[in-house]
Amino acid sequence: MTFEVEIEPSGHRFAVEAGETLIEAALRQGIGLPYGCRNGACGSCIATLLSGEVEYPGDQPEIECEPGQVVICQAHARSNLRLKIREV
Repeated sequence: MTFEVEIEPSGHRFAVEAGETLIEAALRQGIGLPYGCRNGACGSCIATLLSGEVEYPGDQPEIECEPGQVVICQAHARSNLRLKIREV
C-alpha cells in the first residue's frame, strides 16, 4: 500500500511504499530531510506529526521523543501523513 506524506511548511509531497521508512521514501524522491545515524539514536530526524499514523516495526527507536513527534528514519506510514520538519 502507498501513502502520501506532506511536509509543512513547504507543502512538498512524496509517496511512501509499504516496508519503507519515511526518510528512505523522501530521499528516493529527492526530498532533502535532516537525518544522521539512520538507526533511531541521534534525533536529527525528529519531526512533528500533524496528522496521520505511523508505526515502528520491530523495536522502538533508541531516542525518546515527545508525544506527537516521530523519528522518520525508523517510522513507517500507516496512513497519509502531514509532518512539520525543515528541509535541507
